[in-house]
Amino acid sequence: MKPAPMTRTNYDKTPSTTVDAPIFSGWNSIISCLEEDFRKSPVWAVELYTGTLEEEISQAFARTGREIVLTRSLMKPEAEIRRLTGRFMTDDVLFGYVSNVRLSEYFNEAKVRAADIPHRHSPLIIIGTGAAAVAPKDAPVIYADMA
Repeated sequence: MKPAPMTRTNYDKTPSTTVDAPIFSGWNSIISCLEEDFRKSPVWAVELYTGTLEEEISQAFARTGREIVLTRSLMKPEAEIRRLTGRFMTDDVLFGYVSNVRLSEYFNEAKVRAADIPHRHSPLIIIGTGAAAVAPKDAPVIYADMA
């Protein structure tokens, strides 16, 4: 019996994206650019994709001298989040069920109110998943997704 012919794949082994904009490399360069662009904004939001290195990013942005607020400090305790999401989990580590839980449900409303972010007078950077959700509407949002 003759083996079946291999099908040709359409997987791109060298993907690329052309960008017609300045590129900044290294934290000092990135932060200098953001400080110049957003110097008049009292609050910045650094929205993190799941798995992004929060500690490294927090340390880098601490160089600005701005106060840092991590969204994790504004969230419900882990036990409450497990109760909230438990029905969507399975024994498979990769697959669960699509959830209808909204991002706002992860936050502890009392902690968010106590942080009083919209009324802060000192420069502030909110870092973490959901940073844009708790930042003032006019705050610039920086998106970080590199794990």
